[in-house]
Amino acid sequence: HGQCDVVMHVAAGSSHTCAIDASGHLHCWGDNREGQCDAPATLGVAKMVSAGSVHTCVIDADGHLHCFGANSIDQCDIPTNLGLVRLASAGVAHTCAVDALGHLHCVRRLGSHVRRHGLRTTRLLR
Repeated sequence: HGQCDVVMHVAAGSSHTCAIDASGHLHCWGDNREGQCDAPATLGVAKMVSAGSVHTCVIDADGHLHCFGANSIDQCDIPTNLGLVRLASAGVAHTCAVDALGHLHCVRRLGSHVRRHGLRTTRLLR
């Protein structure tokens, strides 16, 4: 047995891995120098996880996005007006999420300018 007996979702980052067990508990292990394995105590039940280079993003059972770990380039600064999400992906220097309406939102730093509130939004093709 490893960290989890039954795994419902798994994500591997550059040097850490996270899994969600059958009860919705998040388990992360590996390199934790930037706190990418330290889920917030308020997380609750998780339904999806994405492991980036040095940060991790989790969608909880209610559809809220939580990101933690390195935030030196604002990849964890999720705008409060994002709303509920159904998919998320933690990249090397950015985080993207698909909201309940199918719109894609990405948060990243562009040079010395941070794109947080002026999110690029794209309608996904179905």
